[in-house]
Amino acid sequence: MVVFLSVIQFLCIVVIMVLEFNKKSPAVFLWATVFLMFGVMHMVSCIAGTNAYSGAVLNEASLFVIGFCAVYALTRILLLKGRVTTPYPYLEDGYLTQLSRQVSRAESTFFFVVLCVAVVADIADKVIAMGGLGNTSWGASREMQQSYLNISQITSVIFLLLSGLLLYALMRRHYTYAGMVALVILIKVVISRNRVEVIPLFACLLGYYLIKRRRITIKMGIFCLICACLVIYVVYALRAYRWYGTIDNFLHTVTFQNFNEQILEFFREDNGELGLRKWFYYYIDGDNQFKDFGQGHSYLRVLMTFIPTRFSLGLKPADFAQAMGSAIGMIPGGSMHPTLFGDAYANFGIWGIFAGAFWAGYVTLADKIMEFLRNDICVFFAYTICAYAYVVEGRGAIYNGNVMMAYGLVVLMVLYVAKRRVGYYVRK
Repeated sequence: MVVFLSVIQFLCIVVIMVLEFNKKSPAVFLWATVFLMFGVMHMVSCIAGTNAYSGAVLNEASLFVIGFCAVYALTRILLLKGRVTTPYPYLEDGYLTQLSRQVSRAESTFFFVVLCVAVVADIADKVIAMGGLGNTSWGASREMQQSYLNISQITSVIFLLLSGLLLYALMRRHYTYAGMVALVILIKVVISRNRVEVIPLFACLLGYYLIKRRRITIKMGIFCLICACLVIYVVYALRAYRWYGTIDNFLHTVTFQNFNEQILEFFREDNGELGLRKWFYYYIDGDNQFKDFGQGHSYLRVLMTFIPTRFSLGLKPADFAQAMGSAIGMIPGGSMHPTLFGDAYANFGIWGIFAGAFWAGYVTLADKIMEFLRNDICVFFAYTICAYAYVVEGRGAIYNGNVMMAYGLVVLMVLYVAKRRVGYYVRK
């Protein structure tokens, strides 16, 4: 029964990925993330019999995921009014290609300059604070971000928004421009060593590939599997990279053999993104009886995104990721993200399957916002930041992904309306 249910949950996730692929929605990234972090790994561990938890725990995890997927799929189909096999017109290959050619070179150049300025400002801020480029480190950058407002908080939003220029350039087949944008993204990632900042690069490349494909083939499946392995390797490489401390220390001590061995060790020990599911099992094994569990804090916090905690009259909960971290014995302030499914279970227990309806509405709303932006370069930015948020949320960092997506989409809608108003008065 353990193996049977693990295969069923795997297939449920695959079906939803196909649904989102057919719509060309960036929500495919949400389901691709849980497919890798939970669907595949859960099934493999159940078949191999390498899981440390009992069959009852594994079965409950499988049944929870099956229920979550069923609720999501049913709600999504209802919201789409049954139109699940045809893509959104504004996300079709032909439409986006034509739209990209209508964007003026002056506008695309302006946004590229803004992206470069944001990245340079962020790097300069770190270099000045840490006494040189070679002295920069991920840990020191984290300490800088503890202040209520700093340059990196502003530049990070700009970076995530304008990384969508890569998708725009690819759709336009402006490969030199695309290479320049990709280079800027890579420079930012190498200096910051922030793993999530590499997501826009892969989101644009894979998003372009998925938009261009009309149907799923075996060749496409193999390609996506290879890409998934590459993404995981890069994410683990960035994790190993930041453990070396400063850039100078990395350059003077690292060898390719040792560096690669550290990355492979993460795989062997199930230590990292692919091992987050085990904390979902842990919460099930403990019957969800932990402090602050079962109260829906993650979802209350998401619903109150635009209300600062200090002005919420105590209604906005603290970051639930810290409560989940405390439950597994992490030091105070440590956070845990046990995948989208684990977070839903920790928030609501077995009733978390109905959080699937929330996520169906969530991605449908985001799709509607992209439809609103469909006549502008902003739709490329929206696609990218949604894809970014979905990957982060699929990992289980619900609020972290949502806050970037929520504020990013608001900024894009304001920018879109402002551009239309200016254009109206210029024509008048």
